[in-house]
Amino acid sequence: MVKSKESGSYQSLCEESSYILNSTNCSISLFAIGWLHIIRDHPIYKQNYSDYFKNKNLILVLFKSILEFIQNLSFSIIQFIKKLSTLKTSSESINKKSADIIFLSHIVDSKNLHDPSDFYFGNVPIELSSNLNVEILYFNWTNEGHFLMEDDQIQRTMLDQRFNFLEEIRILGMAFFGIINLLYILLRKEITFRFFLYTLPHVFSIQTLNNLRRYLQFFKIFINKKPSKVICTFEGHAHEKLFFMAAKKINFKIQTYAYQHSAIFKNQFSVLNHYLDECIPDHILTSGNFPTKILKSAYPDSEIRVVGSHKCGENKSHEKNIDQINFLFVPEGFESETIKMLSFAKNCAELFQNINFIFRLHPLVADNLMIKDQLEFISDENLIFSNNSINDDLELCQFVIYRGSTAVLDAAMAKLIPIYLDDPNDPCELDALYM
Repeated sequence: MVKSKESGSYQSLCEESSYILNSTNCSISLFAIGWLHIIRDHPIYKQNYSDYFKNKNLILVLFKSILEFIQNLSFSIIQFIKKLSTLKTSSESINKKSADIIFLSHIVDSKNLHDPSDFYFGNVPIELSSNLNVEILYFNWTNEGHFLMEDDQIQRTMLDQRFNFLEEIRILGMAFFGIINLLYILLRKEITFRFFLYTLPHVFSIQTLNNLRRYLQFFKIFINKKPSKVICTFEGHAHEKLFFMAAKKINFKIQTYAYQHSAIFKNQFSVLNHYLDECIPDHILTSGNFPTKILKSAYPDSEIRVVGSHKCGENKSHEKNIDQINFLFVPEGFESETIKMLSFAKNCAELFQNINFIFRLHPLVADNLMIKDQLEFISDENLIFSNNSINDDLELCQFVIYRGSTAVLDAAMAKLIPIYLDDPNDPCELDALYM
């Protein structure tokens, strides 16, 4: 085992997680632990590793690890028993209509259920469907579950949250095997006992069990649909790697495409580490030249092409109207980040009443109850909550205030002056324009 960097640091966390994911002894049960796939140095993501960064006494770590493991295991079993009556029957099966290409995407807003254009891939699936059988698999992050589109040529499938009885038993069995697998890696001295304790509770976490469900469902879908190409977003999440793994396990000739639609941030980690050969995309589609340069060094064997983003409107070069000064706020899709920027926007609106401050909510938090409660207490006429398209707001404003949102890239292209909102209490570097 290689000695890790300073214990309790972000760098050591990345290194120690890699010992497990890179191990030849790592099973799918451990690979599905989302906690091990370190996305980036961001306060929201780092909340999941707060115990690791505190670097507590080993006895306290042992006690908390056992307690959390028992809690997660108990919760998983209780949830299984409670939902026995709602489990799918074994007679239910996947629609076996073949698909030439399968996309994996997300429904982040109820509006996505009405709009044939995909949130991440835009009109590409629609254009391909004129000559190919196209299917889109969705993670649904809304409370609605039905598509409302007319004359839709695309097969659209919501990924299941629950399987039949035997499959759910199988998933629990895979998680139990993960414990044995993790213990074996520990005994081979590939990881420290402390990191073993940090990882153990996550073997039975909701996220891990959901990832195992996703992997099995991907596997089953690819067997039935027999696609020649599969494509998903590329941010470094466990489910993306499991998507590619499932395709290559079925048929190594299936062409895998990864779409890097966002920015590459400083200290981003998982997206630049494939761990297993099956996780290496055959093709990487990027949003620009800078991420292309970084990804080429991480994936020298992948074919990489710049395709841009459908979210970027025309780079209009007309002069901005300076009769009315407008600032655009573009928070990320996290509750705490939105509230932080909203508080700052409110202070600005009170101090500078002759300036308009336009605030765009990310679709992921548009229905957040806590944020809606915050909005009810805002009465400043010059603090405006936008329902316009991003391009309309960019045309209207001269300045953009941002933290970790990649919407600042669109704003910079539209010639807005970017202003980074720093937080002196937060050591993470979120600036999407750091390069």
